[in-house]
Amino acid sequence: MKIVILPGVGFHIHTNPNKIQLIKHLKKAFPQCSIDYFNWDNQHVPTPPLKDNWLIKKARAFIIEVIKDFDAVCTKPLDIFVPEADIYIGHSAGSILAIIRNKPAIVFGSPYSLIRDLYLRTENSFDTIKMLVEHRNYPVLNIINKKDLLAYHIDSAENYYFKGGFGPISAHLTYWSNKTVIEKITEKIKHYLN
Repeated sequence: MKIVILPGVGFHIHTNPNKIQLIKHLKKAFPQCSIDYFNWDNQHVPTPPLKDNWLIKKARAFIIEVIKDFDAVCTKPLDIFVPEADIYIGHSAGSILAIIRNKPAIVFGSPYSLIRDLYLRTENSFDTIKMLVEHRNYPVLNIINKKDLLAYHIDSAENYYFKGGFGPISAHLTYWSNKTVIEKITEKIKHYLN
């Protein structure tokens, strides 16, 4: 049994998945499962020819990476290589990659409905994503932090609400360490495995 975790944009190869509470817990709770962490790998991100200090260069590269990853998710998600899995877990833009696969999925901090509503106003390839999500054969658990400004209800999912974090940024990131969320994800994986 294989679980693939798809983090949001901006999480890249330098993130150590073994330090993330959710992943540590899942590896302990499901030793029979292979748990893979997806890396957003944008080594093709251009570095602007500006003479910035180290911090500004890092911040600029991070922002460029986030924009490129997000654009790829919205315009050509099927071109992004995602490993095959039995269950997908996705956060933020990674949630969109999780729910377009026709496998059981658990998503949190998902902007899917927000993006869908914005793109419905234009002719865009997001129609493909909408079609894939609305014609799924497998269940989706959508975990929503009530304080997270990017997380929205998904009509075709089981929506679970909780409150955590201090402000909008911490609310969007708290899923990875929130005890309630980790318990809910564990419970749902056990259900999927049965």
